[in-house]
Amino acid sequence: MSSVLEKKMAFNTRLPPSLLSYDDYWDALEAHVSKWMLDTLNVEGSAKIDLRKNIDGKLASELIVEKNGYLIGDTMATLPSSIWFSQSISTRYAAERLGDKPERLTGTSPVFLRLICEAPTSEFLFKLSDWLTVSTLANKLGDPSEVSYGAEPIDQTCRYVQVEIIMHVDDESYEIGFLINLDRFLELHAERVRMIRSGNGSLSTSSETLRRSVRTSFMDVDAIIERLDMTIADCSRLVVGQELSLPDAKRHTIKLVAHTLTGKEDIAQGELGVWKQNRALKLTTPVTDSFLRNTVDL
Repeated sequence: MSSVLEKKMAFNTRLPPSLLSYDDYWDALEAHVSKWMLDTLNVEGSAKIDLRKNIDGKLASELIVEKNGYLIGDTMATLPSSIWFSQSISTRYAAERLGDKPERLTGTSPVFLRLICEAPTSEFLFKLSDWLTVSTLANKLGDPSEVSYGAEPIDQTCRYVQVEIIMHVDDESYEIGFLINLDRFLELHAERVRMIRSGNGSLSTSSETLRRSVRTSFMDVDAIIERLDMTIADCSRLVVGQELSLPDAKRHTIKLVAHTLTGKEDIAQGELGVWKQNRALKLTTPVTDSFLRNTVDL
């Protein structure tokens, strides 16, 4: 009977309902990964959770080998027990470090990629641990400098939460995966729930962390005089010295356009002027409510 039960447990990959229904956490995690990708790899897009399930220790061990993942030393510096990146992320980061193009690093030694990616992996692990907990649980985490990679096999008697997050940008896919000890994850989640019920915590903790993170991020902003509709063929025939008509262009109607994760958005309007002998834009309208609501206030 015990053998049958063990097999049933091994095939049960559903997460506990309390974790599955915690939308605030999962939504914030996706947004944080999007920001990490932008800050670390200069890749702009929306990360989405592609997989989340619980697995046994044997499968977890096999997964780490298959994914060439990092095993984390038992330092209490991070909550995940393992983490891995797709080759697209590893080569992209290596290219950023070496000032090269990712496609030129195809076929690079996996050992070299693991070594060069240890620094961003360590940074991501500590941030991930911070996102998984709340401020009053910070004493459960060590210093980020303590993050180390272990060689000890994963605990075969435990179950783990496997999470994989994917981001599609143009024709490239970027994947991040990690394992978290299920019992420890449930313990932290239960403590968070107790805090909320006692009035000492809030589900908005993750959102507040995300809000601070977004407000300190940088984005490109363009001042647009006029937009033109042209075919690709017309664009291909443009030559130096050619004149383009801008019939609706006005000095007092300049659009301020922000590059957000979801595309370009008109956020304000202004007029062209001069300030300290330099060309300048003076705003004539406030920033749009939709931008403040969706991007700043989340």
